[in-house]
Amino acid sequence: MHAVKPEPHWAIPQGQSAHDTFWDYVSLQPETLHNVMWAMSDRGIPRSYRTMEGFGIHTFRLINAQGKATFVRFHWKPLAGKASLVWDESQKLTGRDPDFHRRDLWEASKRAISRNTSWAYKLIAEEDEFKFDFDLLDRPN
Repeated sequence: MHAVKPEPHWAIPQGQSAHDTFWDYVSLQPETLHNVMWAMSDRGIPRSYRTMEGFGIHTFRLINAQGKATFVRFHWKPLAGKASLVWDESQKLTGRDPDFHRRDLWEASKRAISRNTSWAYKLIAEEDEFKFDFDLLDRPN
Protein backbone atom coordinates (compact mmCIF):
# COMPACT_ATOMS: atom_id res chain seq x y z
CA MET A 1 0.00 0.00 0.00
CA HIS A 2 1.35 3.38 -0.99
CA ALA A 3 0.58 4.94 2.40
CA VAL A 4 3.01 2.75 4.32
CA LYS A 5 5.78 2.25 1.80
CA PRO A 6 9.23 3.36 2.94
CA GLU A 7 10.58 6.69 1.81
CA PRO A 8 12.10 6.05 -1.64
CA HIS A 9 15.39 7.86 -1.05
CA TRP A 10 16.43 5.76 1.98
CA ALA A 11 13.89 2.93 2.21
CA ILE A 12 13.07 3.59 5.86
CA PRO A 13 9.57 4.51 7.03
CA GLN A 14 9.38 7.41 9.46
CA GLY A 15 7.47 7.33 12.73
CA GLN A 16 5.59 4.10 12.07
CA SER A 17 4.79 5.19 8.52
CA ALA A 18 3.37 8.57 9.56
CA HIS A 19 5.13 10.40 6.77
CA ASP A 20 4.07 12.20 3.63
CA THR A 21 2.82 9.09 1.86
CA PHE A 22 0.19 8.54 4.58
CA TRP A 23 -1.18 12.06 4.19
CA ASP A 24 -0.94 11.71 0.44
CA TYR A 25 -3.16 8.63 0.68
CA VAL A 26 -5.65 10.39 2.99
CA SER A 27 -5.89 13.38 0.66
CA LEU A 28 -6.59 11.08 -2.29
CA GLN A 29 -9.14 8.94 -0.41
CA PRO A 30 -11.68 11.28 1.22
CA GLU A 31 -13.64 8.31 2.59
CA THR A 32 -10.77 7.76 5.05
CA LEU A 33 -11.51 11.08 6.76
CA HIS A 34 -13.83 9.58 9.40
CA ASN A 35 -11.25 6.97 10.39
CA VAL A 36 -8.42 9.50 10.51
CA MET A 37 -10.46 11.98 12.56
CA TRP A 38 -11.39 9.20 15.00
CA ALA A 39 -7.79 8.04 15.35
CA MET A 40 -6.41 11.57 15.77
CA SER A 41 -9.06 12.60 18.30
CA ASP A 42 -9.12 12.00 22.05
CA ARG A 43 -10.55 8.56 21.28
CA GLY A 44 -7.44 7.50 19.40
CA ILE A 45 -5.65 5.65 22.21
CA PRO A 46 -8.10 3.97 24.62
CA ARG A 47 -7.08 3.74 28.28
CA SER A 48 -8.60 0.27 28.37
CA TYR A 49 -10.60 -1.99 26.10
CA ARG A 50 -13.23 -1.69 28.83
CA THR A 51 -13.56 2.04 28.13
CA MET A 52 -13.42 1.86 24.35
CA GLU A 53 -16.36 2.77 22.16
CA GLY A 54 -16.61 1.20 18.75
CA PHE A 55 -18.55 -0.19 15.87
CA GLY A 56 -18.21 -3.13 13.57
CA ILE A 57 -17.06 -2.63 10.02
CA HIS A 58 -18.86 -5.59 8.52
CA THR A 59 -22.55 -6.21 7.97
CA PHE A 60 -23.72 -9.62 9.12
CA ARG A 61 -26.64 -11.61 7.76
CA LEU A 62 -28.34 -13.29 10.71
CA ILE A 63 -31.04 -15.91 10.26
CA ASN A 64 -33.61 -16.66 12.96
CA ALA A 65 -35.20 -20.03 13.78
CA GLN A 66 -37.96 -19.39 11.21
CA GLY A 67 -35.37 -18.87 8.45
CA LYS A 68 -35.98 -15.11 8.14
CA ALA A 69 -32.78 -13.16 7.45
CA THR A 70 -31.87 -9.69 8.71
CA PHE A 71 -28.79 -7.61 7.99
CA VAL A 72 -27.11 -6.35 11.16
CA ARG A 73 -24.33 -3.95 12.13
CA PHE A 74 -23.15 -3.71 15.73
CA HIS A 75 -22.21 -0.66 17.81
CA TRP A 76 -21.04 -0.67 21.42
CA LYS A 77 -20.56 1.92 24.15
CA PRO A 78 -18.90 1.22 27.49
CA LEU A 79 -21.18 1.86 30.45
CA ALA A 80 -18.10 2.90 32.45
CA GLY A 81 -17.64 5.80 30.03
CA LYS A 82 -14.89 6.55 27.55
CA ALA A 83 -11.32 7.14 28.68
CA SER A 84 -8.23 7.74 26.59
CA LEU A 85 -4.49 8.07 27.01
CA VAL A 86 -2.42 11.02 25.91
CA TRP A 87 0.65 10.30 23.79
CA ASP A 88 3.18 10.48 26.65
CA GLU A 89 1.14 8.09 28.81
CA SER A 90 0.80 5.62 25.97
CA GLN A 91 4.55 5.70 25.26
CA LYS A 92 5.36 4.94 28.91
CA LEU A 93 2.78 2.14 29.14
CA THR A 94 3.93 0.57 25.89
CA GLY A 95 7.53 0.68 27.05
CA ARG A 96 6.68 -1.03 30.33
CA ASP A 97 4.10 -3.48 29.01
CA PRO A 98 3.36 -3.79 25.28
CA ASP A 99 0.37 -6.03 26.14
CA PHE A 100 -1.14 -3.54 28.59
CA HIS A 101 -4.62 -3.51 27.04
CA ARG A 102 -4.96 -7.28 26.80
CA ARG A 103 -3.53 -7.76 30.28
CA ASP A 104 -5.96 -5.20 31.72
CA LEU A 105 -8.91 -7.00 30.14
CA TRP A 106 -7.68 -10.39 31.36
CA GLU A 107 -7.05 -9.19 34.92
CA ALA A 108 -10.40 -7.41 35.07
CA SER A 109 -12.18 -10.60 34.02
CA LYS A 110 -10.31 -12.60 36.69
CA ARG A 111 -11.37 -10.07 39.33
CA ALA A 112 -14.94 -10.10 37.96
CA ILE A 113 -14.77 -6.37 37.26
CA SER A 114 -17.69 -5.40 35.10
CA ARG A 115 -17.11 -4.99 31.39
CA ASN A 116 -20.68 -3.87 30.86
CA THR A 117 -21.30 -2.49 27.44
CA SER A 118 -24.39 -1.00 25.88
CA TRP A 119 -24.99 -2.60 22.48
CA ALA A 120 -26.90 -1.03 19.62
CA TYR A 121 -27.84 -2.69 16.38
CA LYS A 122 -28.64 -1.40 12.93
CA LEU A 123 -31.19 -3.79 11.45
CA ILE A 124 -32.34 -3.97 7.84
CA ALA A 125 -34.77 -6.59 6.64
CA GLU A 126 -33.47 -8.79 3.84
CA GLU A 127 -36.28 -7.67 1.53
CA ASP A 128 -35.00 -4.07 1.86
CA GLU A 129 -31.46 -4.97 0.79
CA PHE A 130 -31.70 -3.40 -2.67
CA LYS A 131 -33.52 -0.21 -1.61
CA PHE A 132 -30.16 1.53 -1.07
CA ASP A 133 -27.71 2.96 -3.59
CA PHE A 134 -24.86 0.95 -2.04
CA ASP A 135 -24.21 -2.69 -1.25
CA LEU A 136 -25.06 -3.42 2.39
CA LEU A 137 -22.39 -6.11 2.52
CA ASP A 138 -19.56 -3.80 1.44
CA ARG A 139 -17.59 -2.50 4.38
CA PRO A 140 -17.65 1.27 4.75
CA ASN A 141 -14.33 3.01 4.13
